[in-house]
Amino acid sequence: MADIRLDPNFIDDFERANENPVQPPWELFDAPFIPMQLDNGVINGTSFNPSNSSQQYYGALPLTGDIIEAWGESFGNANTQDAYRLGLLDGSNSGYLCYMPNNPGDDEWIIRKYTNGTFSILAQGTPPQSAPSLGDLVLMQTDATSVYCYYSTDNGANWTLMVTGVDADYRTDMYITLGANGEAPGWEMAGGADETELSQIYRRPNE
Repeated sequence: MADIRLDPNFIDDFERANENPVQPPWELFDAPFIPMQLDNGVINGTSFNPSNSSQQYYGALPLTGDIIEAWGESFGNANTQDAYRLGLLDGSNSGYLCYMPNNPGDDEWIIRKYTNGTFSILAQGTPPQSAPSLGDLVLMQTDATSVYCYYSTDNGANWTLMVTGVDADYRTDMYITLGANGEAPGWEMAGGADETELSQIYRRPNE
């Protein structure tokens, strides 16, 4: 299977000086989210408490169209009840988030639908589904009717569909979104595209 990403080029590889909190173009959603930090080439949460959610969006690259995507390369190994978060959300915190918890024996990937910061469960995968591990890729992708979350353990050569949700409410000015519950989960690379933004890299220069 070929790589299914619209564009495998990264927008940010986080290879620059540490930032706490992470700086623009990564922007912070309103409460209840808390800032993320950039630490030695990884963006991760700032709280050991897994009930605290860190979440940032990449404000320099709004994506619009039926087919849009966000992807990230995971870092770290989540502690019990920690979670990875990746999605496509607009500036009002509406859109979709793939929520990937580490709850041994009861893991399942979940697509959350957010409306002005309030979420509902759009779809749930079938347990057991493990949380990402070091170096794995996670991809959220939409088409005209649905939202999909995929997982790759071989740098995008093969992908496993983990969960699908049917919804078409949000496809305009969506932003690549990364997050974590707890401090252990992190991301060491991120990308995304729509059908008009292919092969354009928006990452900041290394500092």
